[in-house]
Amino acid sequence: MADNTSSASLPGGEQVAVLAQAGTSTVDISTTSTSNVNNQTSLKSTNPLVWIDCEMTGLNPPQDKLLQIACYITDSQLTLLEPTGFEVVISRPQSLLSQMDDWCTTTHTSTGLIPRVLFSTTTVTEASNQLLSYIQKYVPEKKTAIMCGNSIHFDKLFLSIEMPEVVEWLNYRVGDVSSIKEFARRWCDEEVLEGLPVKKYTHEAREDILESIEEARYYRRVLFRGGDFKV
Repeated sequence: MADNTSSASLPGGEQVAVLAQAGTSTVDISTTSTSNVNNQTSLKSTNPLVWIDCEMTGLNPPQDKLLQIACYITDSQLTLLEPTGFEVVISRPQSLLSQMDDWCTTTHTSTGLIPRVLFSTTTVTEASNQLLSYIQKYVPEKKTAIMCGNSIHFDKLFLSIEMPEVVEWLNYRVGDVSSIKEFARRWCDEEVLEGLPVKKYTHEAREDILESIEEARYYRRVLFRGGDFKV
């Protein structure tokens, strides 16, 4: 069967050959140049980052539930947009807390979270509305900011079940600081790992998420050359 050849123009003005055979079209990009790539919209993002840490009754939703949420928002270069952040403790019954395993019971007792949960009058719906309002104040455009934190997929999973409006406001991508750490453990020199900020691992949402931001700042400074490296 004969080949039919025609030409087409790219945004940069260059011509490429379009080959049609047996009803299937392919584009021969061998004549294109890197100028077309350079003319594309920049891949660099300046969108803000939404940092979230949650404390739960366990790690197995939907039977386990959110107890505490802390949120800070930074610009793309990890500067806090405001220093106070957001925190909410959700009201839960003693019957739910009694189902926690020993680790969760011990940890949430030591941080004082359990009495705060029992004294709280904030419902899940109220907490979700408050968190979303806080995020929208600094991220007015939907789907632009990504959710960030350590092992953030766990937090996102719980939020998607109990606070889907919050998750839907953000981009589907996430920024997982734990993933950067795992790559660093495999690819970086020992001196880079030795310089990591020391974490307290208190499992108190506000302190934990601030430590996540600090860890990200370290990687940005050491691994990404301050975010200003140019090829």
